[in-house]
Amino acid sequence: MSAGGGERPLVRLRFSPFGSGVHPGLGPRLDLCTGIVLASESPSLHAIFGSPDDLKFRSCMTLFSLAADDPDNPFRQALDRWCGGQPDEQTLALIDAGG
Repeated sequence: MSAGGGERPLVRLRFSPFGSGVHPGLGPRLDLCTGIVLASESPSLHAIFGSPDDLKFRSCMTLFSLAADDPDNPFRQALDRWCGGQPDEQTLALIDAGG
Protein backbone atom coordinates (compact mmCIF):
# COMPACT_ATOMS: atom_id res chain seq x y z
CA MET A 1 0.00 0.00 0.00
CA SER A 2 1.25 3.48 -0.71
CA ALA A 3 0.19 6.96 0.23
CA GLY A 4 -1.57 8.96 -2.44
CA GLY A 5 -1.24 6.19 -5.04
CA GLY A 6 2.54 6.67 -5.33
CA GLU A 7 5.12 3.92 -5.54
CA ARG A 8 6.65 4.42 -2.08
CA PRO A 9 5.27 2.03 0.57
CA LEU A 10 3.83 3.40 3.78
CA VAL A 11 6.26 3.80 6.64
CA ARG A 12 5.92 1.20 9.38
CA LEU A 13 6.59 2.35 12.93
CA ARG A 14 8.20 0.28 15.71
CA PHE A 15 5.94 2.11 18.14
CA SER A 16 3.23 4.62 17.48
CA PRO A 17 2.89 8.04 19.07
CA PHE A 18 -0.84 7.51 18.40
CA GLY A 19 -1.11 4.42 20.63
CA SER A 20 -0.97 0.76 19.73
CA GLY A 21 0.17 0.16 16.15
CA VAL A 22 -0.14 2.47 13.15
CA HIS A 23 -3.39 4.41 13.15
CA PRO A 24 -5.34 3.46 10.00
CA GLY A 25 -6.20 7.06 9.18
CA LEU A 26 -3.37 9.10 10.63
CA GLY A 27 -0.50 6.84 9.51
CA PRO A 28 -1.18 7.15 5.77
CA ARG A 29 -1.86 10.90 6.10
CA LEU A 30 1.41 11.43 7.97
CA ASP A 31 3.28 9.56 5.24
CA LEU A 32 1.54 11.55 2.49
CA CYS A 33 2.07 14.94 4.15
CA THR A 34 5.74 14.24 4.85
CA GLY A 35 6.20 13.31 1.19
CA ILE A 36 4.55 16.56 0.09
CA VAL A 37 6.88 18.62 2.29
CA LEU A 38 9.89 16.65 1.01
CA ALA A 39 8.85 17.43 -2.57
CA SER A 40 8.34 21.14 -1.87
CA GLU A 41 10.59 23.63 -3.62
CA SER A 42 10.08 26.26 -0.91
CA PRO A 43 13.24 27.81 0.51
CA SER A 44 12.52 26.87 4.14
CA LEU A 45 10.12 25.28 6.59
CA HIS A 46 9.21 28.79 7.73
CA ALA A 47 8.16 29.64 4.17
CA ILE A 48 5.92 26.55 4.10
CA PHE A 49 4.41 26.63 7.58
CA GLY A 50 5.21 29.95 9.24
CA SER A 51 5.95 30.10 12.94
CA PRO A 52 5.60 28.22 15.25
CA ASP A 53 4.51 25.38 12.93
CA ASP A 54 7.99 25.17 11.39
CA LEU A 55 9.29 24.28 14.87
CA LYS A 56 6.48 21.81 15.42
CA PHE A 57 7.32 20.08 12.14
CA ARG A 58 10.93 19.59 13.24
CA SER A 59 9.82 18.20 16.58
CA CYS A 60 7.39 15.77 14.93
CA MET A 61 9.94 14.61 12.38
CA THR A 62 12.36 13.95 15.24
CA LEU A 63 9.82 11.80 17.08
CA PHE A 64 8.60 9.92 14.02
CA SER A 65 12.12 9.31 12.70
CA LEU A 66 12.95 7.53 15.95
CA ALA A 67 9.75 5.49 15.79
CA ALA A 68 10.16 4.27 12.19
CA ASP A 69 11.48 0.78 11.46
CA ASP A 70 13.63 1.88 8.53
CA PRO A 71 16.54 4.15 9.53
CA ASP A 72 16.31 5.86 6.10
CA ASN A 73 12.68 6.85 6.62
CA PRO A 74 11.01 9.95 5.15
CA PHE A 75 10.99 11.65 8.56
CA ARG A 76 14.79 11.32 8.76
CA GLN A 77 14.97 12.55 5.16
CA ALA A 78 12.89 15.59 6.13
CA LEU A 79 15.28 16.36 8.99
CA ASP A 80 18.21 15.99 6.60
CA ARG A 81 16.67 18.24 3.98
CA TRP A 82 15.02 20.94 6.09
CA CYS A 83 16.94 20.91 9.38
CA GLY A 84 20.52 20.27 8.35
CA GLY A 85 20.19 16.69 9.59
CA GLN A 86 19.74 17.90 13.15
CA PRO A 87 16.87 16.55 15.26
CA ASP A 88 15.02 18.80 17.67
CA GLU A 89 17.02 18.85 20.91
CA GLN A 90 14.03 19.68 23.13
CA THR A 91 12.11 16.71 21.74
CA LEU A 92 15.09 14.41 22.34
CA ALA A 93 15.42 15.71 25.91
CA LEU A 94 11.72 15.00 26.58
CA ILE A 95 12.07 11.49 25.18
CA ASP A 96 15.18 10.88 27.30
CA ALA A 97 13.34 12.16 30.37
CA GLY A 98 10.42 9.82 29.67
CA GLY A 99 8.01 12.64 29.10
